[in-house]
Amino acid sequence: MARSSGNFEQMKREAQRLHEAGDDAGALGMCERLLKRERNQPHLLHAAGVSCRRLGRLEDARRYLARAIEAGITNIGAYQELARVYETERRFADAQGVLDKALRLEPGSGLVLAMKAEMLRRAGDADAAIALLEPLIGGDDPHPAAVGVFGSLAPRDGREDEAFGLLDRAITGDGLTDDLRSELHFQRGALHDRAGRYEAAWGDFETGNVLVHEHFDAAAHERLIDWTISFWTREHIDSLPRPATDGSKLVFIVGMPRSGSSLIEQIIASHPRCHGGGELQEVPRLLREIRPLREDYESGTREVRFDRRRVDRLSATLLRRYARLGSNADRMTDKALSNYRHLGLLSVLAPGARVIHCVRDPLDCCLSSYFIRFAERVAFAYDLGHLGHAYRNHLRLMDHWKRTVPLPILDVRYEDVVAHTEREARRMIGFLGLEWDERCLRFYEQDRVTLTASTEQVRRPVYASSVGRARAYDAHLGALKAALEGAA
Repeated sequence: MARSSGNFEQMKREAQRLHEAGDDAGALGMCERLLKRERNQPHLLHAAGVSCRRLGRLEDARRYLARAIEAGITNIGAYQELARVYETERRFADAQGVLDKALRLEPGSGLVLAMKAEMLRRAGDADAAIALLEPLIGGDDPHPAAVGVFGSLAPRDGREDEAFGLLDRAITGDGLTDDLRSELHFQRGALHDRAGRYEAAWGDFETGNVLVHEHFDAAAHERLIDWTISFWTREHIDSLPRPATDGSKLVFIVGMPRSGSSLIEQIIASHPRCHGGGELQEVPRLLREIRPLREDYESGTREVRFDRRRVDRLSATLLRRYARLGSNADRMTDKALSNYRHLGLLSVLAPGARVIHCVRDPLDCCLSSYFIRFAERVAFAYDLGHLGHAYRNHLRLMDHWKRTVPLPILDVRYEDVVAHTEREARRMIGFLGLEWDERCLRFYEQDRVTLTASTEQVRRPVYASSVGRARAYDAHLGALKAALEGAA
């Protein structure tokens, strides 16, 4: 029995190691094995929920985290994680309710109040966010998490100098987690960049990225792209049965992170006949739920079989879920960028759908990702070589889809949208088969929450300061340029 107990403890330590290394899939697998022996162990349920959220498995994350709370966990981190899941699902009242429960557990928690302030900032209520933060940053011992959120709000009121002072103190403080210290470096780097102090900004961004522990296997990623190209040939797609469904309502917005997808969706969603869905999880969810398909399709084997019964069932399920999410609009966008990997499958399951491919200068696009600490999991974003690798393989797969899938694909360049906003907006609306509407040029007036790193940008008219941004950092981009070699 002692031997079994020792093995159990060893497995827990391994799960913790995998989690800290950023290997969420490995950590989740270990947690699920452990939970078969201790079904209601709160900390294992919490860890499994964190890994699921970071992997985009929101329903599973919500289930694990709710169970951890029901099991009596006292770690307010479980409440914060559940609030993040609700926020991603656009269940904002539920998210705030969970944070209020956390505050009853730990009254005055700076971590929870900072998170509430960040949610208010994302929702566009900067005044309320600042009001929550003021008591946390005004004393002799400002709370580091509150300082981080304040750093993103300070430029609005010309309080950059105050933010620098607070960030300098917080970063050198004791007891910070790597995650929080990383966030502070990203915030200070953004302020340095805004002030034109590029060397100081680079130092902060580089340190912030090093402190993020993410697991990205570039060789495995390239093998997956190779398999996708070899499996989804034109001949194979043409041979598959076609469902009797109509996916023409759907618009899949794909691209690399920071390629302008939020701006493009906001322009489209401003049309009265369009609904902006945001980063939906319906495609990954479908793949996960149908186990035989998941095991074959995601393992990169050629044994996947799409008979008529399976195609009809998958298509009906997918389109029914999209219909429940949308309104009565004629078009609905899904800008889960990872859908670019599944355009072969979507060409079969969502006949008539359209694809908008967001394109941006590779150096600007990759550098913009390197300067952001994403709330969601973007495993390749914290290393310049990995960013270049991901960008190059993204373009390689998109070039394949353009030659292969029977879906209309429209390339939209971020730089063109900035320079010729009306022309590009008209081109997109025309591509969707809709009449032009002037409201698409006033996209920044729309009262719509955007849960991405571009949450503030889409509330302003188009600006050109992000075009050519990489030139200021050219001396540091050798690894990125080498990894991008061969990209169009």
